[in-house]
Amino acid sequence: MRGAGEACSDRSRGKLPPVVDRPFRWFPAEGGRHAVPVDLVANDVGSTLCGKEVTVPRERASKTAWCWPTCGLCDAAWREREGLVRRPSAAASPPGRPPGTPSPGRRPVPRPAPTSP
Repeated sequence: MRGAGEACSDRSRGKLPPVVDRPFRWFPAEGGRHAVPVDLVANDVGSTLCGKEVTVPRERASKTAWCWPTCGLCDAAWREREGLVRRPSAAASPPGRPPGTPSPGRRPVPRPAPTSP
């Protein structure tokens, strides 16, 4: 098992990929995970890459909130700034729609009523 010092020395010798500082981070808000500037801290008001205004709460987001769908507009803007290929599914996941909400124009599939024996 390696210690932290060995991992750092391996990184500096080029054996491990470099850690890249990015100007944005993911943040759960309004039913989706949005990209916000990394320098936003608790109580700061800022904008996501898709243009939504958010206030960073003092408490951490719930584990459920981190499972919300990624905002397609934030993802596309992030990838463009990073020079990455756009995800094909990015256009299919509209920003801000809470999990489990049907897409506009789609209706939930009705389930048959339970039968008694």
